[in-house]
Amino acid sequence: MAFSYSLQPYDMTRLNHAEFHQLREFFSRPRTSRRGSTRARNAQTISKSCERISGYLGWLKESGRKKHPSFADFKDVDIFLDKYVDGYLIHIRSLSHGSVANAITAAIDVLKVLQAQSENVFSECNEISRLKNRRNKEQTLAERERQTSVHDDGTTILWEQRLIVDRLWKETDGQPDVSPLLAKEVQRYTALAFYSAVPPSRSKEIRLITDRVLTEAESKKCMQNHIALIHGRHVLVVSDYKNRHSNGLRDAIELPADRDMIVKYIAYLMLPAVRAHINSGKQHGFLFCKRNGDPFENAGEWSMFLASLVNKHTGIPNVSSNALRHAFTTHVESAPDAGDRILLRESTAYAMRHTIRVQQQTYNNASPIERKRKAVEFAGQAFKRIVCANGLPAVESREFTVPIGALVGMRLSTGDPGFGKVIRVEGDDILTLLLVPDVREQEVDGPQRAYVADLSTLMRKASDEIIYPVDGIYNSEKGFYELFTRLDEVDRLLK
Repeated sequence: MAFSYSLQPYDMTRLNHAEFHQLREFFSRPRTSRRGSTRARNAQTISKSCERISGYLGWLKESGRKKHPSFADFKDVDIFLDKYVDGYLIHIRSLSHGSVANAITAAIDVLKVLQAQSENVFSECNEISRLKNRRNKEQTLAERERQTSVHDDGTTILWEQRLIVDRLWKETDGQPDVSPLLAKEVQRYTALAFYSAVPPSRSKEIRLITDRVLTEAESKKCMQNHIALIHGRHVLVVSDYKNRHSNGLRDAIELPADRDMIVKYIAYLMLPAVRAHINSGKQHGFLFCKRNGDPFENAGEWSMFLASLVNKHTGIPNVSSNALRHAFTTHVESAPDAGDRILLRESTAYAMRHTIRVQQQTYNNASPIERKRKAVEFAGQAFKRIVCANGLPAVESREFTVPIGALVGMRLSTGDPGFGKVIRVEGDDILTLLLVPDVREQEVDGPQRAYVADLSTLMRKASDEIIYPVDGIYNSEKGFYELFTRLDEVDRLLK
């Protein structure tokens, strides 16, 4: 007996077992089609497809349409779309457009298996085309629904609000005392920190982390999600089943080395006295537990636990598991056009397992007006640069806001011209980080163009005391800012 996707118990026949075995074998290895080669799917993706297929078979049996349903019943596309999709999934179960699209995709998988076994390829192609057209329509409606929910029901969280959540937690100095209240509070903070720092495709796997740090040798043999100490750095090792290109391989995510942040709280949670307060004496080996000390049984309980934490500190209810994916992507796409912005977008797309195109179209929740505003500001900045380069007076307008991370020219405390990087904007006051010349890259008989950040010197400048924009780019390989604007130009524009 297996519980199907339609929430009904379904007794599988011998024929069903054989059909599901053929489906797993079909999608577990690479295939060659007219459009090229297709990669093998991982076990979890195939399992989800089998659940949705069982849902239709169980519905056929419970509705009395078929006594012994099989994969051949998927060929009747009219019954599948009209009675099952429209009549049952949409009107009775009220599934979202995304869930309906997933159910149709499972039916397409069945027809692909039947197509590989059948001699009448043309018939199966027509049926697959009909299902693909309906699936694409549902996916389009699902994307519109996600974009609309951002502004209507408030089920997404802004990245700036997530940063405010971090500031609400007070840091503890030294080793805190062991108490039941503090132990549970630290567990909540660590769970929220993992939810924020770990890519969303692995955020639900955090609930299965072991309750001790493993050595490098133990990490190579351990098949569970865990934290290992490798070459003096704490590394989070989790399974990745999100993307078929990864094929279920393990991901190693290096945790921040700041001792005052997440590593300190992990060490506190792993103390034996703290474990006794959290798991209530139940030795199950997992780091995170529910209130009664039991581990989280499924990803749904973990998502509800995290959503309650975000709701507690931001007031936004029902935050989905992909909330921070949308929030962080929107934050990155809306960032100022700095020199390293392209690398930031590429690394973000790589970490979240999708392309930059999908990142811009699906997960960027910025409104069209906001995207056009960035283009207008860029055009204005380019015009100002052209005017200043030709020796004409610059436009005296402060309607634009200097973005965080921008390079600016300014007057140093000694009166000499210099460069800085904006790290905070408060009204008309701009807090800048001083950039000092890097003598290692000094040009012979020429101006210095390589600058490094001086963390010990911060200067607060008003918006009318800086020159923006400055022509420069950050060289991530060598670790310095390469500036093309000369100091004499900055000195002339500041006078």
